[in-house]
Amino acid sequence: MENIRVIKSDRRTASVEISRDLTVTVRVPRRFTQAQIEAFVARNSAWIAKHLELQRRRGETLRFPVDTDPAFLRAEAERIIPPLVEKYSALTGLKPKAVKYSSAKKRLGSCAPDGTVRFSYTLMLYPLDAVEYVVLHELAHLKERNHRRGFYALVERYMPDWRERRAMLKG
Repeated sequence: MENIRVIKSDRRTASVEISRDLTVTVRVPRRFTQAQIEAFVARNSAWIAKHLELQRRRGETLRFPVDTDPAFLRAEAERIIPPLVEKYSALTGLKPKAVKYSSAKKRLGSCAPDGTVRFSYTLMLYPLDAVEYVVLHELAHLKERNHRRGFYALVERYMPDWRERRAMLKG
């Protein structure tokens, strides 16, 4: 496989990851030889191919390219999220103390114990159905602080197709 970035570091095991821009990164211990690296990649070639395809398909569902200007994404978040928070607050009766935005790349939403909900403006890359799911998900945490059965029952009451929406966020 071409286009593989190899990073040697003080680690004990080898790993492989695929980024949103379809870069394959192999992390290996410093002592690994080129032959060991090639053997590791060969052993994991099926996994790499599968996850490259998943990331490729995921990229096709994004609303904007991954490298979209963060200022634009933040403005989109500030435009799109407040009406969704209002909509689901009215439906559920769960009102956040405050709504804030962050530049987090992986954590698309969070709910603090004080009732503040945060949304990453990276969320704006995803389809609007997925954005709606994250808004409801975080509001549900105002009542249910965990991910147990009661939490998902609450989410399902207001969004029966939450599983499909959540799947849009997975790689």
